[in-house]
Amino acid sequence: MTKSFKLIIILVFLIHAKSNAQDSMTIRNWNDRITLGLGIGNDYGNIGANILFYAHKNFGIFAGIGYAIAGPGSTIGIKMRLLSQKTNSGIVPFALAMYGYNTGIWIIGEGRYNKLFYGPTFGLGFDYKSKVLKKYYLSFSLQVPVKNQKYQNYKDDLIKNHGIEFQYSLPFDLSLGFRFIIGAKH
Repeated sequence: MTKSFKLIIILVFLIHAKSNAQDSMTIRNWNDRITLGLGIGNDYGNIGANILFYAHKNFGIFAGIGYAIAGPGSTIGIKMRLLSQKTNSGIVPFALAMYGYNTGIWIIGEGRYNKLFYGPTFGLGFDYKSKVLKKYYLSFSLQVPVKNQKYQNYKDDLIKNHGIEFQYSLPFDLSLGFRFIIGAKH
């Protein structure tokens, strides 16, 4: 286990203990503690699922696993949302940071060249919960993967030594998920 991962775990438990001691009010319409999400995006391992645990109303940790066409993708991260104690809004903005699957090379008809790359990804987005839905909400985000030098070297090698041509790719990814509240704060 890396030092940064241990630090995140300790931070989550400290925030959780503090929030339980100070915060006895529930947040109207946003009482999720644990959610399971199904979706697409780096936070879902490309196409897959993730589980999110909120240690505090504004701070959560998540892990995702999915299928990234070139192979299985996984990720872990943190989510910071801007949720006030008195909110009645159905839209809650958030920022996230994660480490895991963040880009891949998939060449149609040339599977031997397919490869996934791991690294950090950062994003901004919002959760949307209608007044009708009590146990579900949608999550949208724009994510920017930090592509490492191994990715660039591999791509350059495929172009130079194997005649592979690449089409333009966007410097960001989109994420869309449907989240089920499976544990609520009482």
